[in-house]
Amino acid sequence: MDAGQRSELRAAGRRPARPRSPDPRRVVERLAARDTEVAGAARAFLGLPDPTPEQVHRLHAELRRLRVEHRLFRSLLRPDGTDRARALDRRLAEVARRVGTVRDADVELHLLEPTPRGTRSAAASPGDLVRRLRDDARIGRELLRAYLQAELRAGLFEGLGATLAQPLDRKAAARFPEAEVERARRRLLRAFKRARRQLSERRAHLLRVQLRRTRYLMEFLGTVPGAGRGEYPKRLARLQHQLGRLHDLDVLHGWIEGLAPALQRSEWARRTDAVREATRQRVRRELDRTALKEGLRSLGT
Repeated sequence: MDAGQRSELRAAGRRPARPRSPDPRRVVERLAARDTEVAGAARAFLGLPDPTPEQVHRLHAELRRLRVEHRLFRSLLRPDGTDRARALDRRLAEVARRVGTVRDADVELHLLEPTPRGTRSAAASPGDLVRRLRDDARIGRELLRAYLQAELRAGLFEGLGATLAQPLDRKAAARFPEAEVERARRRLLRAFKRARRQLSERRAHLLRVQLRRTRYLMEFLGTVPGAGRGEYPKRLARLQHQLGRLHDLDVLHGWIEGLAPALQRSEWARRTDAVREATRQRVRRELDRTALKEGLRSLGT
């Protein structure tokens, strides 16, 4: 039922029919397949002699998606049956965090290389920072490989799969997925309003996280028969991309402050800060143009 049909029903004095709840078993089946997919991706990653930045990024995205998908499943469990699932989520979160640390070093190296023209003195060159980040990326890969191997041997993904056999809460199943979609909308709207009032580094980061989680949620529901609740708006996808770019520049700024303070006074650093500020202004304009409430309505159809 599209927005026009709902409007016609309201004008005629009739309430639109409530979307029929999907069979929770379809969610379990799809999530079991996702556990297998991501476990396979993790094992394939370990088989790579030297994972590229793109391969690190893909694994990071898959792990974050899986966390959102299992969080959705936890909403179907009885309140007394979530402890094990939460413990496994913490383990999954730690794996994702370690992959993300390597991913951040890769992204900052991409932003730093090649060294911009016009940086003449050693004190004004990002060369030392590049070498530090290369070491961080190399060591991070080695530590990640060991940690990921240990978690695979400890049965992380098998444990996630086992939680899918737990009994479901009937009331939660009857409200699924409307309750979770509505919760995601409220969180996103709250983060959006805060960022619009003041686009601090923290508020921009929190909005980016909520946009990403909402997108993953909607895309997963779209793969479950009967659970789809509309497409993720393109404007929000664009805003998420711009916020990701701003986040990478904010991280670079923080590393320059912490690891290469002499670089802050260089012409290269001033140009980098100018790009960062221009990106922040683009995000502000996008926030001002985005009618979020209108865009989020499509998530509930």
